[in-house]
Amino acid sequence: MAQMKEINGFTGYYIDTDGKVFTEKKGVRNLRGELRELKPSKKKTGYLYTNIYWGKKLTERASLRIHRVVYETFIGIIPEGFVVDHINNIKDDNRLENLQLLTPKDNTIKYWETELAKLRKKPI
Repeated sequence: MAQMKEINGFTGYYIDTDGKVFTEKKGVRNLRGELRELKPSKKKTGYLYTNIYWGKKLTERASLRIHRVVYETFIGIIPEGFVVDHINNIKDDNRLENLQLLTPKDNTIKYWETELAKLRKKPI
């Protein structure tokens, strides 16, 4: 079963170890303040994002990459010079057990070893 924790710095927002984001903030879709799951957005890059509002205005929001939030919430701060990598190369699989830290160099080397990258290589 997935564990859930409040997202650091965002009161009323939670994330679980499966990468699902929840809020208990009251609003149009949540009149009683019950815990409800937020629907993530998928960017052109394939990564999932969620918008978190910290003020009363719609412009007071942060668009967060879910894989980074999962890692930072359950493991800790991402050290400078590292990126969060999806072990199985599926960018929308944000389960904690699928995330690891790599240097950008190691992440690039890992990518070029995948089947997708091999298809992109053009013969000389």
